[in-house]
Amino acid sequence: MVAKSKSALGAQLNDVKALCDNEARERQLLLGKFRNLEHEVDGAKEALDEEAAGRENILRLVAKAEGDAALLRQKYEVEAVAKGEELEMTKMKLTARNTEAEATIDNLNAKLTQVEKAKGKIQGEINEMTANLDQAQVVNATMERKAKAFDKTSLR
Repeated sequence: MVAKSKSALGAQLNDVKALCDNEARERQLLLGKFRNLEHEVDGAKEALDEEAAGRENILRLVAKAEGDAALLRQKYEVEAVAKGEELEMTKMKLTARNTEAEATIDNLNAKLTQVEKAKGKIQGEINEMTANLDQAQVVNATMERKAKAFDKTSLR
């Protein structure tokens, strides 16, 4: 009975050893898997950290670009408003000059009309005086002929 118990205990011991060996192998496999997963987690953490740093960098660059864009937009809006006001002032000045030039043209046209009227009047007077001169020359020529004829008759 002792031998039977011994052999039963030996068989149980072998079963327990085999079970322990299996559990040790499984534990080694699980430990290897655990280490692999730890390594993968570390790699994922590093990738996540890199992505987070890249994201922060991109966000910083976007914020800087938005700030620069806002400054440029403000600058160009101010310049555009100033240029628009300058153009409006130039337009007003040119409109005033144009109005002044038109008034000057109207004045000069009125003066031209007066000068042309005066010219017409003077031309009429010149024509009348020319006619009078022609008559006076005709009368003078006639008088000179008569005087010569009288001188000839009185000398005879």
